[in-house]
Amino acid sequence: MRHFISQCAASILLVLIVFTASVFAGAPPDRLKVTATVFPLADIVRQIGGNRVHVVTLFRPGAEPLSYQPTLIQIRQTVGTGLYVCVGNGFDTWGDNLFSNAVEKPLTITVTDVVDPLQQDNPVVLDGKKALDQTVKGNSWVWLDPIVVRDRILPAVTAALMRLRPGDARYFKVNERKYFEALTKLDQTMWTVLQHLPGKGFVATHDIWRGLAQRYGLRQIANSETSFVDTPMQQNYDNLVEVARRLNITAVFGDPWTKVFPARMLAERLHGRFILLDPLGGEQLPGRHNYIALMNYNLALVRNE
Repeated sequence: MRHFISQCAASILLVLIVFTASVFAGAPPDRLKVTATVFPLADIVRQIGGNRVHVVTLFRPGAEPLSYQPTLIQIRQTVGTGLYVCVGNGFDTWGDNLFSNAVEKPLTITVTDVVDPLQQDNPVVLDGKKALDQTVKGNSWVWLDPIVVRDRILPAVTAALMRLRPGDARYFKVNERKYFEALTKLDQTMWTVLQHLPGKGFVATHDIWRGLAQRYGLRQIANSETSFVDTPMQQNYDNLVEVARRLNITAVFGDPWTKVFPARMLAERLHGRFILLDPLGGEQLPGRHNYIALMNYNLALVRNE
């Protein structure tokens, strides 16, 4: 019996050792370690870097982006990072101090710094104050516009990888060209689908889809969840319905942080649909395991497939 217990203990210890080693293992010696704050940016790097990079993604699906905090395990996984890719613009400040004590600071890409400011039409905003990114100036969800990804983020990531691994420059450029073509095809698909939205527009429960609306010529009635509560904001809620009806807009775009019931009630009043979209995706989420799959997943929901 004692021998059996000793064998079990040894087996458990071995499992723990293997698990710990796998959790805290760095990138393979022939790969560049890249840390990205959110999944879409991580996947863009992975598409260009291929098997020359090892990418660590910090944000986990289901959390709230602005208040997220990396776990201790994640922080340890970032040790040895050569390239850090973040959103910036106040979106992921929780990653700002990750490398403050690093002996060698990683090269950093802040994507909102490499994206040209969006010259967008002012959306209809009824309460004008509290969207999900209320502390953020401008649009931080820049990857929701595939042309911004193609023409601004993609070249910046490729240039950074080439700078850090010049010997792999040709490999990165080939991958960049392939991904450029895939993003162009995605853009064409998005035009085809989104132009069939009634009123060529939507009600947004959070001001996330601003860049997408501008890119595809859609009217966005931007609204925060504070307009969906029952009593103090009822007048705003009624005004929102009135504006949407006047524009023949029936689609209500939600996201993982939307209070579903009032958003569905709004869609019912418009005789339309509440569409629960996902702006972030995740490697382990079916149908959302890479950036292009994520965008096509959302398009399928818009098409009601």
